[in-house]
Amino acid sequence: MNLKKMKSDTGDTAKLEHENHTLQDRLSSYELECTEMKREIEWMQQELEQQKLSSTTSINETTEQEQQYELILNKKQQRIEELEHAVRESLQITTEREYAMTQQKRKVENLEKQVRNIDHHYYYYLLFFN
Repeated sequence: MNLKKMKSDTGDTAKLEHENHTLQDRLSSYELECTEMKREIEWMQQELEQQKLSSTTSINETTEQEQQYELILNKKQQRIEELEHAVRESLQITTEREYAMTQQKRKVENLEKQVRNIDHHYYYYLLFFN
């Protein structure tokens, strides 16, 4: 019966390790997307400043372009905030999963130790009583 429990715990540990790896991949993906969007925002801000300084466009065109850039910037900033929130959630889930994996590993190690003790006692029982 202990061997079944050990196999189940080992399977649970493997599932948790796989889920942890998946969450870490998602976290990396979110961080990369967040970095890319920050770069894009910086570029757009530079473009906006250049547009402001440019004297070749009319005031109406500049105002319309500024509004468009501002709208795009606001959307990007909102997406960055969403990604940062997702990163925090993923980090929390990853931490919880790592803790659960550590607990599972401890259970498996403890069960393995118990099995070794039982085997050891059984060996001596057979040695002395047979």
